[in-house]
Amino acid sequence: MPRIADFIVIADGPITLPDQSGIGINDIHIQVSDPPNVDTTLRSILVFQVDPHPIPIRLGVALNDINVLDHTFRTDPVRSWHLAIPANVLRPHQNELSMAALNIPEAEGNQGVIRISNVVLFFHANIP
Repeated sequence: MPRIADFIVIADGPITLPDQSGIGINDIHIQVSDPPNVDTTLRSILVFQVDPHPIPIRLGVALNDINVLDHTFRTDPVRSWHLAIPANVLRPHQNELSMAALNIPEAEGNQGVIRISNVVLFFHANIP
């Protein structure tokens, strides 16, 4: 069956973690639009822009409750981040992306902030 590359914009952003409103929210859960004609047997790619400042800040990312990233940022330039998602993690329906500011024990409460934007999921789609 012929395939094409397709994508879904999940969030333009910005998403700030931890939330700066003072209520202590360290994570966000996003219901992802159903990827049309997705071939879940092939890998997909999640991309997003990160702006970690101040640092350090530790970011955890999960797709459908499967951890795909746990990274501590110790430098603060804005950058693009790309993750190859294993096959069969992306589903045809009911996908959820979770992003969280995780605890850094050695930071002793002096943990930074991360702004996330331009979250896009690329996937293989079958042409019916």
